[in-house]
Amino acid sequence: MKESELLVIIRRLIAMQNDDSRDRQKRTFEKFGIPLCDVTYIHSREEFIFVRYRPYERFRFDDIDLVAIEVFNCLYDRTIPFRVDTLNNKSANSRGCFSFLVIPQQKN
Repeated sequence: MKESELLVIIRRLIAMQNDDSRDRQKRTFEKFGIPLCDVTYIHSREEFIFVRYRPYERFRFDDIDLVAIEVFNCLYDRTIPFRVDTLNNKSANSRGCFSFLVIPQQKN
């Protein structure tokens, strides 16, 4: 059975809370090697700062579950298939999350 994706995110967030080597701990969350968001944990304030890259959004949380849900939504729930732009090899949907769906070109 595959491990829960949400549990993987929560473990990373807990590791940030447990690492007290610096006041701020930052982790970047990626999909297919593309950074989509990051989370910073500030020990002195016991809060998380969530930043989504596209569209740019920034939120503060004092609850690990809420920040985990935001990360999960960015990585998994908000992906929309898109066509790959073969001219510049760049493409993203309007929410900044990526989904790789290969659509074969029709033959004439």
